[in-house]
Amino acid sequence: LTQYQWGKYGETLTRDHLRLVPVIESVHASLHPNALMDHELTLKAVQNAEQIAPNISLLECARRADGGACIILASNHFL
Repeated sequence: LTQYQWGKYGETLTRDHLRLVPVIESVHASLHPNALMDHELTLKAVQNAEQIAPNISLLECARRADGGACIILASNHFL
């Protein structure tokens, strides 16, 4: 997915933009008493997490759970 996004959007989408996704999701999860993770991630923690594949770290992977989440990226043209 990261390769696709970079190919389509070029330098306007940085690696740290994508790393912010789990950071923001963790902030929302920390507000829910039954969330799998009860603490907020920091950008530094995601940056320093173990790489498990090209352009993705352990903290950017989905947790095993019953449910799902997605992020939809759209240009201002579609909004």
